[in-house]
Amino acid sequence: MRGRTRRYVFLVLALLPILGVASRASAQTGGGVAASECCLTLLFPVGGRSLSLGGALTARAAADGLFTNPASIANLAAGELRVHSGKTDIESATSITALFRVRRAGTLGFSFRTVDNGDIETTDAEGNPTGVLHVSDQAFYATFATEVRPGLRAGVTYNFYDCAGACGQPAFKATTHAVDFGIQLQPSWLPYLELGAAVTHAGLKLQVNNADQAALTPARIKVGGAYELMHLFSADSSTALWASLDGTGSWHAGVASEVGTGLELSLDRTLFLRAGWSSGTGRGTGTALGVGFVYQRFDLSVAKAFVSADEDPPIQVSFAIRF
Repeated sequence: MRGRTRRYVFLVLALLPILGVASRASAQTGGGVAASECCLTLLFPVGGRSLSLGGALTARAAADGLFTNPASIANLAAGELRVHSGKTDIESATSITALFRVRRAGTLGFSFRTVDNGDIETTDAEGNPTGVLHVSDQAFYATFATEVRPGLRAGVTYNFYDCAGACGQPAFKATTHAVDFGIQLQPSWLPYLELGAAVTHAGLKLQVNNADQAALTPARIKVGGAYELMHLFSADSSTALWASLDGTGSWHAGVASEVGTGLELSLDRTLFLRAGWSSGTGRGTGTALGVGFVYQRFDLSVAKAFVSADEDPPIQVSFAIRF
């Protein structure tokens, strides 16, 4: 009984930092973006697993963490074709990623993401309707990640972003370039701990033709950790419970820091039950639930977030096949 009691005490201590940060972050009311920032669709969660875990994937090694930390794909055992589809009451988004294992060098990935924001009515200076404008944007990604040494992974992503109608001036079209880079570490002194850090969307200002001011890319700094809890209670390696915590800050003034937490229960590496929470407002925030299923070469994830706003809850579906 004493051994079991110590395990429960350790579990509570492990969860206290997550609960403490979450409670402090819940008081934040900011939207998590600056008025001078562009390309805000880059901040939307990508994939069912990311949405269901509150975006807390900075420290976790997996193909579906690519858009959170490029180091996530360093140790893939095989190539993958992965599709993410998300929908809210305002927009729909689709991402397609092809990942290739380059022998012992690492993993190379190429992604295309499009966000369809629908149509808006355009007007003249007097407010008279002049037509309808379709609002959308696209992003192209090229990623390389490798294992620097056992337990240390690193990755970098180049991002070309193109928008039409959502660039701050509805009649214009503009492009910009950005990079993501990150690392992940598994400390040898604590085998069940994973750590990660990343900088995302650090890039050139978005300059719209004939616009007076250029907009900043939504550059973010992410740090995170994850710890496997089930080993404290059982020696059965077929069941795992990962608790993860991410903190996100901005390079730009006036942007509130955010936090995301997640729990992922893995049953025989086949069925995954997920729950998470993220601070802030808007897409990918609040409480989320999700499930995942892996069978041979196929991987399916579904998630739904419950945003505290008068809008339909975001839904994300991800499907992957390994080759």
